[in-house]
Amino acid sequence: MKPHVKDFEKEHLFFATSTINKWIPIFHHKTYADMILKSLRFITENERVNIYAFVLMPDHLHLILKVLGSNTTEKVNQNFHKYTANQIIKVMREQDPLLLTKFLVNKKDRLYQIWKRNTNFKNIYSANFLLQKAEYIHNNPIQPEWRLVEKPEDYPYSSAAYYLTEKPFKFFKLTDLKDLV
Repeated sequence: MKPHVKDFEKEHLFFATSTINKWIPIFHHKTYADMILKSLRFITENERVNIYAFVLMPDHLHLILKVLGSNTTEKVNQNFHKYTANQIIKVMREQDPLLLTKFLVNKKDRLYQIWKRNTNFKNIYSANFLLQKAEYIHNNPIQPEWRLVEKPEDYPYSSAAYYLTEKPFKFFKLTDLKDLV
């Protein structure tokens, strides 16, 4: 086993992807994007996680994070998704009931489902993998299937500008990757 592998396992860094159910794009609406940013601010300010990199795409969210203290990935993930889904449903009921019908699932435990059930967590096992995932996150908005901006640092819902231009990060407490590599 390589020495750097043990360090990353001990640090419990993860590359996480959360996807909107049916890949329905909702985060191009500022209202819904702001809900996610507010929730990320809450979990960082309350020291549940450190977030090292992020991008909020129209239908999914990527994070590099570390779960802190006695919190678990399962508990943080469950609380984040439950809270944000409830907030999104509440606003959709009031402002966009037609959009809300796209999330109708009519299951025993819920009428609507905003997030896909399984967030994908990948253990970050090396500095190279960490940098690869950070680059992937930051380049996501410029990929041919998206073309949301021309340069990664121009996408507003990303940590790319912080790393590429050293502009202050305004949405929530971002923990600098440079401290790890």
